[in-house]
Amino acid sequence: MCSTSTRADGSPCDDTVANTVGDVCTSGVCAGVDHCLGATCAASDQCHLAGTCVDHSTGACSNPAKANGATCDDGNPDTYNDVCNGGLCGGVDLCTGVTCAAGDDCHAPGLCNHDTGACSIPTRADGSQCDDADPNTTGDVCTAGVCAGIDHCLGVTCTSSDQCHNAGSCINHATGACSNPAKADGTACDDHNAGTKHDACFSGSCGAELCAGVKCPASDACHTSGSCNQDTGMCTSPTRTDGSPCDDANPNTAGDVCTAGVCSGVDHCLGVTCSASDECHRDGFCIDHATGACSNPKRVDGWRCELGQCIDGVCEADSASEAPNGPTTSIAGCGVVGVHHHPSNNLTIVWLTLASLLLPKHRRRRQPAARARAHDAR
Repeated sequence: MCSTSTRADGSPCDDTVANTVGDVCTSGVCAGVDHCLGATCAASDQCHLAGTCVDHSTGACSNPAKANGATCDDGNPDTYNDVCNGGLCGGVDLCTGVTCAAGDDCHAPGLCNHDTGACSIPTRADGSQCDDADPNTTGDVCTAGVCAGIDHCLGVTCTSSDQCHNAGSCINHATGACSNPAKADGTACDDHNAGTKHDACFSGSCGAELCAGVKCPASDACHTSGSCNQDTGMCTSPTRTDGSPCDDANPNTAGDVCTAGVCSGVDHCLGVTCSASDECHRDGFCIDHATGACSNPKRVDGWRCELGQCIDGVCEADSASEAPNGPTTSIAGCGVVGVHHHPSNNLTIVWLTLASLLLPKHRRRRQPAARARAHDAR
């Protein structure tokens, strides 16, 4: 018979079992280790099932997920309807994206309910100021979440204050004050004064009718008819528009118009100086007050001028036959101009002789034309 010797313990071998690893000889027997023996594969969480040992070399377990929709709890108090989905647990937060603003002046911002998604509506403290959107109320405050003010005109009755006023209406909702409308001017009343008659209301006051029978005609062309002042009995005197035509009763003016209630025109002769147009005319005077035109009076025929003498306002040259006094000469060597004797010249000779004796030397030298002008002026 053959003898059999064993290999040393720990010598590698193969026990031919597929689920073992690390096969070694021990006392001549080959054996390995199956790490799944005695392994327990519990569920890893609420969205997984218990598994099985799937790795004999490590003892690792499988981790199968529960079916989608399996109930679970994701541990978030703000979510509800938690379910598994792909091995993960999750719920729905109904407040995601929800803003709980204050609904009005008497409420504060609220909080979202994660179970329903609804907002709370907290009221503000009573007495908080607000606006009830009613223009007729004042002192608006919150009471139990409702904004309201006070309308002081509610229940107010407005009676007439006296016989010259009508009953009014409440016009101040903050104070309850009434209007006080006056009756129409001329409404009959009694001022309780025995010395007056025709008592009537005017501007809300009762008194005598001062304007009874008073007429207020226009005072002149630059005023219009006025009206009687019931307080004084005096008439107003309104002026007409500046530029309105009128008549200032002055025959020497033209273009008469009203200015600030005064009628006046323009006298075009004022300040006009009418100088002689030439040497055969005298200074004139203004004769047309509407245009300022001047008169143009002629000098007397025979008035000496530059060419000779004036005839019908025209200066014409002299001729020897036309000279009224003939050739001139000097008398007695005194430088006095004379004429040859002619019956018609005797008066002229006498006058020239007296002039030479009475006038100063320089006056005697004046030319005949100058003497003629002086004589014509006189």
